[in-house]
Amino acid sequence: IIGVNIVGTMGAGKSTLINSLLGKELLTTNSQACTAKVMEIIDNDDDTFSAIAKDDLGNPIKTFSYVTAENIKEMNSNSSIKKIEIKGNIPFVDTKESYLALLDSPGTNYTEDPTHKTATLEMIRNSTKVLVIFVIDAGNASTNDQKELFKAISESMNGTKDKQLKERFLFVINKADKIIDDIEKNPELHLQDVINKIVEPLKDFGIENPNIFPVSAEMALKIRNFNRISERERNKLIPDIEFLNDTEEFHLEKYSKLPNVNKEIIDKELKEAIENNDIEKQALIHSGIRNLEEAIKNYCSKNNNVIKNNYLGGKMKEIKVEIKH
Repeated sequence: IIGVNIVGTMGAGKSTLINSLLGKELLTTNSQACTAKVMEIIDNDDDTFSAIAKDDLGNPIKTFSYVTAENIKEMNSNSSIKKIEIKGNIPFVDTKESYLALLDSPGTNYTEDPTHKTATLEMIRNSTKVLVIFVIDAGNASTNDQKELFKAISESMNGTKDKQLKERFLFVINKADKIIDDIEKNPELHLQDVINKIVEPLKDFGIENPNIFPVSAEMALKIRNFNRISERERNKLIPDIEFLNDTEEFHLEKYSKLPNVNKEIIDKELKEAIENNDIEKQALIHSGIRNLEEAIKNYCSKNNNVIKNNYLGGKMKEIKVEIKH
């Protein structure tokens, strides 16, 4: 299993980001603390999601052969449940190529259980193999809790000379669409200026040339659910899709870097979407989510080769994958 740790503070949009990667609204999302349990999401290419709720000793409490967002919400409020293991399809990866697991846990400023913060900081400092995705709220980028995470990431990045280990940190600037109104009101302000301002504090912690991925996870999720929502909701969403497609400055995929092979995949998808007048696919690419997915796939591909090289005695060595909020 190849691991990805999603970390950040409450309200950064970690659950929405994971939902957008899953292509469905499975995890609870709102302005309050959404994730109160550790949730491990394991890819098995099955479009039906199942779940096992466990206590603090790992013993099963409840099982669901078909788990819904409502079930997740109920388990979140059950004090005897400490971890939820979910299995289903993570669409942008194929289990034939690599196994991916997402560990979604409460934000590091979740006061109900401070152990999550300690565990997250230890994971960042001590883990050397897993991919770490740090989610930053574009509208609330400067907090003390976030700075503490920056410090832990800096210690981990600067504690090694291995370039690949340094590159395993991805910084997602989420809710990038929320700052569009501010930019429209101030013609002298540009999205790149806002991104630079958000990234600037990283330099104070010695984090140079970070891998930045501006993303609108909420927009990506809405687009991926376009055919599942009501006609009224679709009619409401179409102007936002057209605005995103027509306003080149807000084509978020332009503000992150990918290896050429992955960039070519995105460019090809966009070209085909334009030729087919597929406005939803165009907007999905412009939401930035596809760049992030390609970055994760690139990491998986590299580490899958490592796993193959570690094949010993007919058994595969596992790389644990954790995604934390």
